[in-house]
Amino acid sequence: MNLSRTGAVLFSTLEFPANVQESLKKSGPIRCAVLDNSNTHLATLADDKKLKVWKLNGLELLHERLVLELPKRPTSAAFTADGQVIVVADKFGDVFKYRKTKKQKNHENPPVPRSSLASHVPTSNGTLVLGHTSLLTCLLLTPDNKYIITADRDEHIRVSWYPQGFCVESFCLGHAQFISAIHVSSDLPDTLISGGGDSELKIWDWFSGKHRTDIPILDSVKPYIQVKVKSYKRTAFTDATEEETFQSREGTEDQRSVPPDSDEQTVLAVQKIRTLSNFILFTVIGGSALFAVAYPDEASMSPPSIHALDFGKPLLDFMIDTNQQIWVNLDFNWSENQDDSRGGKALSEVSSMSSPALLNALNEKCLIEASTEDLVILNYYSSLKSLPKNTGEYDEDEDEAGNAAPRATGIPKNIKTNTRKQSQGLGGGKKEQGKLKSQKAVAEKKNKLRRSAEQR
Repeated sequence: MNLSRTGAVLFSTLEFPANVQESLKKSGPIRCAVLDNSNTHLATLADDKKLKVWKLNGLELLHERLVLELPKRPTSAAFTADGQVIVVADKFGDVFKYRKTKKQKNHENPPVPRSSLASHVPTSNGTLVLGHTSLLTCLLLTPDNKYIITADRDEHIRVSWYPQGFCVESFCLGHAQFISAIHVSSDLPDTLISGGGDSELKIWDWFSGKHRTDIPILDSVKPYIQVKVKSYKRTAFTDATEEETFQSREGTEDQRSVPPDSDEQTVLAVQKIRTLSNFILFTVIGGSALFAVAYPDEASMSPPSIHALDFGKPLLDFMIDTNQQIWVNLDFNWSENQDDSRGGKALSEVSSMSSPALLNALNEKCLIEASTEDLVILNYYSSLKSLPKNTGEYDEDEDEAGNAAPRATGIPKNIKTNTRKQSQGLGGGKKEQGKLKSQKAVAEKKNKLRRSAEQR
């Protein structure tokens, strides 16, 4: 919807023809939306793997750039300063740029060289900017648009030239967990603030990659994290075929599976970081508070105090308008009892410290009826399972190669990349020991059967 400051609805997709509305509904929930600097065009990314560009005046859909060939869904996007190019990151670790206008030089599907660094071939004449070897979680362009900063699930922050992304200026290395939010303030353009699964926010001189200071946040934000996730335990140490063969031949009850842990755990994942005056504002996924902390004095030995504005419901997003008002979007229907009837209720509501006409209109005119199935598909908090490693969670209907992934294999994602963080001792972790023990038992059984056959 497009609203005026008085709260009047100017344009809405609900007023589109029925066939257009049905087409938009099939696109699935919008996961990312970005405005250009002139506030004239809006780019949206939905579950259908399409990048759509809208003209705000009239809410006119300019065109659709199909990205169906991408093995992974887009994760983040940004307009360049002139508003003519849209930069998109995807789950395969690549960043492509697309012209906003549909007409551009077409070389009629030029062949892709074998030496190409792209993980996949883009459609709609997209141009590869850079690539990571891990899932990209966020990107941003510096205020002067000369550099692009990207972060991934494997604790890396990379500063590259733009658009010559193959030229790496620096790395900001120091995170021990995934990175889910980065921010460069227009007031401090040489400073980068990053956060994710670590117990602190990190502040960098991004151009040199120098780490300046940390802001501890875990103890302050943990009491406000309302959305919990179930703890993961690997359910099988061996391949199902080997397991069945071993049990059928041995005829014994060998318990090698561990039942899933029903206990819930708190996962810290920074959702968004922004700055207002001398304060850093941030939220965490599943948290009910907006947090504010003064920009730290690097010479001070004591950490700055973190203030929390609790709304009682999980925050989905927030933004700061031109009048320095903070607008907060809440999951107003969230309940700790997930079996609570939520069908036919509003998806979310917006709250603020004041109540202008626009706020009232957002809370009254922009709420869309949703069924329980709609809310399940929306899945606001999936990142709490997909971002941390060794949780056993796969991207929806995809494995790391982009193929359909079975959900009951008990094999967690990126287990190899996380073993260095586990305290394992000389014999490896319990999971590795269990797997080796099972494989050894199967091998011994095969040898026993072979020796019996030879004696006969």
